[in-house]
Amino acid sequence: MLRKYQVTATASGGAGSSTGDATSNETVIGRLLAVHLDFSVSGAATTDTIITTITPDHTILTITDSATDAWYYPRHQVHTEAGAGVTYDGSNEVYDAIPVHGRVKVAMAQANNAQTVTATFYVEE
Repeated sequence: MLRKYQVTATASGGAGSSTGDATSNETVIGRLLAVHLDFSVSGAATTDTIITTITPDHTILTITDSATDAWYYPRHQVHTEAGAGVTYDGSNEVYDAIPVHGRVKVAMAQANNAQTVTATFYVEE
């Protein structure tokens, strides 16, 4: 089953130097398939957006210098039982959807005052 979660963060401070974050009210559980970022119209082109899980702290997605609405399909490299990155042929890495079980945090830096970003997460339960 596909489930949708949303988190909206609002920045405060000066133009191009505002920061802000927000954390999901719900526990997000499943394989993260897609993320849509929707910025307010007053978004600074210098905006950095970082999406992480909380406990354990794990970075899911980092977008730098962009306040453009966009879709992302974050994947992380698969590892062997020895912790080595899996490849198809020694050079082409293997990626898979990110398992998530916890609250998700959306943070902004270098944004404009009152700028918002709404992150919509699509998760396969």
